[in-house]
Amino acid sequence: MINGNSDIVGRIEADKKVFNVHIKGIPLWELIRYTLFLHLEHQQGFVAKQKSLTISQKVKRFFRLAIYSNPLFSLSKADILVIRCSRKALFKGKRIDIYTAHIEDEAKGNIGIYETAYDSSADLERPHLYFFDFLSNAIARVALPFYRINKQKINALTAFIKPYVSDLDVQKLVAFEYLKFRIKYVLFATLLKIRKPKAVYFTNYIDKGALIAAAKKQNILTIEIQHGFTSPTLLLYHYPKGMSGQVLLFPDRYYYLNYDYILGCNLPIEDEKLKLLKSSYIKLKEKDGEQKHKGLKGKGILFISQHLLHHNFLQFFKDFVNACTAIKNDIKIYYKPHPNEYDMFSEQDLSFFSDVSQQVEFLTAEKTPYAYLSEVNYVAGVYSTFLLEAKEADKEVILMNIPGVEHFDELKKKYNLKLAACGQELFNFIADKS
Repeated sequence: MINGNSDIVGRIEADKKVFNVHIKGIPLWELIRYTLFLHLEHQQGFVAKQKSLTISQKVKRFFRLAIYSNPLFSLSKADILVIRCSRKALFKGKRIDIYTAHIEDEAKGNIGIYETAYDSSADLERPHLYFFDFLSNAIARVALPFYRINKQKINALTAFIKPYVSDLDVQKLVAFEYLKFRIKYVLFATLLKIRKPKAVYFTNYIDKGALIAAAKKQNILTIEIQHGFTSPTLLLYHYPKGMSGQVLLFPDRYYYLNYDYILGCNLPIEDEKLKLLKSSYIKLKEKDGEQKHKGLKGKGILFISQHLLHHNFLQFFKDFVNACTAIKNDIKIYYKPHPNEYDMFSEQDLSFFSDVSQQVEFLTAEKTPYAYLSEVNYVAGVYSTFLLEAKEADKEVILMNIPGVEHFDELKKKYNLKLAACGQELFNFIADKS
């Protein structure tokens, strides 16, 4: 169970001294904490892995990023930097990041904007921080066989981990993450010294540790804007109690969208540095004429997928579709992949969607799920802030009982959400309602 893997990390962190193992001021446990969790998830088959790029694809991507969207090409001074989330919505004819858009609107002075995260092919006209990720990852992999990390520190960290995770090569994992961090740190430190911002705004701190460390070193404020749901079992924002201000690679301030989205989490930050985000964009649903599907009103269901749960989610979904087609039910079905999921579908998966395309619409990356809320009565998923937004829009939200649904335990109780054991049961529930 995913919950069990969270418990393993929790037991390791029960001795807070694990946070004190540093090399040159870099906290090793913070570097590998979430990677270790994902290792356990992959090992037990709960989390899907993305397809690896071929060497040719990697070379093409490197040159595309280096030429068209290299962050170091933007060298003018900026009062603030905004790192956009890739999760976009349509507003007044433009695709915007609804989480950072109000920061851009209200900014006084010069502002530097960067794209990041899921789709490195998007928004190439803007500097893209994926270039730093790509470059640091490539250099670290080449340098890893020749790098000798401090064994005394590795042994100290291993002593905390081995009683609970015996099959992990801690030295190799730490060495790789440490090398990657040092390279990204130099890149971000250089960028910040040139642009001299007073603050940096972003979503999802987990891949921005080097940026946060470099900013703190230069006394630049780091502020995260929440962009999705989290819970104690997801680990990202759940630390041992009493860690406020002691986690180096966590931002200085945290703006949350809704307290329910961090329910039960122990964020390593003082209460006065937490702030409810008030932005008109957050309630954005289907404004400004985004083309809607002319399906059967009130007879649709929208599935909100999660890339980490790709295989289990897709199997559940296929079972549901098969149940529908078996009795020729005409319910319109929409499938919205996670932005990081589009390159995870096999040829067989794509063939399945093609075969059922009369009844199932596979929503491409440029289509936001908000535009389809008016077309459906039901929304199905495992964990997502969109499920709560759908509930607020008076849709029937049904949770899918696959690994990961435990992240929604508290909210399932609070909002009285239904739980379907399998695709057939979900179909039966909708058929009975109809």
